[in-house]
Amino acid sequence: MFATHVAFEELSALLRASAAYRILEERAYGRIGGIRVPFYRKVTRHIKKWFYDDDVFSRELYRYLKRQGVEVLHIPLQHVQRPPQIAPWVLSRFPYVINPHDFQHEHFPEFFSTESLEFRRTVWYADQRNAAAIVVHSRQTRADAIKYLGIPEEKVFYAPYGPLDTFPEPDDAALHQVKNELSLPERFIFYPARCWPHKNHLTLLDALYDLKQRGITVNAVFTSVVDGHGKVIRERIASRGLAEQVTIVGRVSPEQMGALYRLCTMIVMPSLFEQNSGPMLEAIHFGKPVAVSHIDELVATLDGAGETFDPRSVTEISDTIDRLWSSEDALEKAEARIRARRAQLTWEPFCTVYREAYRYAAG
Repeated sequence: MFATHVAFEELSALLRASAAYRILEERAYGRIGGIRVPFYRKVTRHIKKWFYDDDVFSRELYRYLKRQGVEVLHIPLQHVQRPPQIAPWVLSRFPYVINPHDFQHEHFPEFFSTESLEFRRTVWYADQRNAAAIVVHSRQTRADAIKYLGIPEEKVFYAPYGPLDTFPEPDDAALHQVKNELSLPERFIFYPARCWPHKNHLTLLDALYDLKQRGITVNAVFTSVVDGHGKVIRERIASRGLAEQVTIVGRVSPEQMGALYRLCTMIVMPSLFEQNSGPMLEAIHFGKPVAVSHIDELVATLDGAGETFDPRSVTEISDTIDRLWSSEDALEKAEARIRARRAQLTWEPFCTVYREAYRYAAG
């Protein structure tokens, strides 16, 4: 009974001395306010294990977020990629907004491994369903989210992009330097894309070969072409005899990318699937003519300001390139249309939708 009484007294003192938490944490022995520090550590270890899984970092993060008045978390990813030092209970205390990029795996499952499909349909979908609100950047993705996640329409918000000023505007000296560094031709079409199969480099190469057969030499510059499907792309370049026409610059700096946009004749995007197109929006910012796949979101964003084609048709792609490449007048008119469209597009709708989504998530 004596030991129980002492323990009760020490526990009472422990609760009364909660304000001295930080001081107690820094000491290993002795007493503070009548509390023996080793006993304090033993008790609080069990309390932290019970409530916080013994995770002091997560507890401090949670307290910080509450002190800052955070009501909603924004996770700008396809699923909740929680850092290992943050316990799951922290994120569960806040409603969150998440950004599914697209549902390409449902449209082109052949481009994904069985493991990747399973991960997306279990882990990704669970995190997306548990979100308080979802924000997407294409009408197709909104429809797919409602269909594949089985969630109410009012939970999914569509925020359209504006022109992307991702890369710095180069001056004349920078243009000259990048042109020499990357050994760029005088005129070229530009395709900045990863070498994923759905980016459809192979059909574009076949279109360049088709133009070559017509006696029209069109130079092209690609950015990232590496191992995996990149090997297939390089083999197609060799088999079509396009090595002298196609320049692969690989990964480049932001300054070099800005120069590539400024130096190119036009942007060509033959992708089979896109939520929206970053390169297309960057080209609009730089006022460059664009020719893209006939994908609903891209067509709506261009609103008649650019050229579109069937990405599976070699002839349509080559004819579209030829119209602009072979006619200075057609190229100038295309540039004028893009500049006019750039003046119409803004980021205000994007910001407005996000404000609505945050309010919805906060209840």
